[in-house]
Amino acid sequence: MKKSLVFRICVAGMLSALAFVLNNYFAIDLFEMKLTLYALPLMICGMYFGPVTGLLCGLVTGFLCQVFSKYGLTVTAPLWMLAPIAWGSLSGVMMKLRSKKIRYRFVVLHLQKQKIITNTILSFF
Repeated sequence: MKKSLVFRICVAGMLSALAFVLNNYFAIDLFEMKLTLYALPLMICGMYFGPVTGLLCGLVTGFLCQVFSKYGLTVTAPLWMLAPIAWGSLSGVMMKLRSKKIRYRFVVLHLQKQKIITNTILSFF
């Protein structure tokens, strides 16, 4: 059964809002590091609805996090928005490549692998 467009927009919006709240209010700041779980709703959106919806959810979340950060919207905002965009879209791409049968163990391992790869690649910029 295909999900309706209204359902996709509503769930993607709620997951984007959840990611924003997890990033801004439920993050632990340790010296130079920030521990947060805001990538999980973005990855769930990408895995459930596909790469395009995951990309849009990551774009909205990254934009909101930049606008409401202490630095505001700057010239480098698109670079900081790459990580949430990658989390949403790449998790959707990886699920498309995987078979239609979803196993919970695979989902947990995929989330961890996706976050490690994205953080490693984007930490060099």
